[in-house]
This record gives sequence, structure tokens and C-alpha cells, in this order.
Amino acid sequence: MSRSALPYREGMYSRMIIPIVWDAMSASAAKAAGATHLSLSGAALNNVHGYPDRGLMDINDVARTVNEITSATGLPLRIDGETGFGGGPRLHYLIEELL
Repeated sequence: MSRSALPYREGMYSRMIIPIVWDAMSASAAKAAGATHLSLSGAALNNVHGYPDRGLMDINDVARTVNEITSATGLPLRIDGETGFGGGPRLHYLIEELL
């Protein structure tokens, strides 16, 4: 396992390098390289599906991708969802889908 994929501690501060992923294959590759946590890039996810990074991707596609990544790896996943997918009710729906 590479040192760069492991948590780093120095004194009272800790740092962790978290690889950016966009699908189950990239997530599995990151896990195989030693990653213990993952981050889903909104820009990369949109680009893979043919969208610009403008929040145009359907909320169900995001939820499906999150489920595919977590099922394939079992690792904690940080999700880039700054667009909010339409505000309160839609964001609530996304959270419900992800839990």
C-alpha cells in the first residue's frame, strides 16, 4: 500500500489524501491502490455522462452512481453536491436516496 493513500498524522493535526472518483471502476482502482476513503467529483461525474459541470445531471443518476461506488468498494464516500439539485425538497430527496 502506498504511503500517499494512508492517513497522515502530525501532532494534533491530521491529513488524509482522498482520491477523486467518478464511477465504480475508478473507485475500485483507488481502493486497490490503498485508498481508505473516496470523494465523488461532481465535475468528473457530469463529464462522464456528457454534461458540463453546471448541475444539469439528474439526481437519480447521482444516487445510482453513489450506490454503485459504495457497493463496489465498501469505502466511505464524500459526495460533491453543491448545486443542491433544486433546493430544499430535492436536496432532501437526494439525502434520503443516499442513506
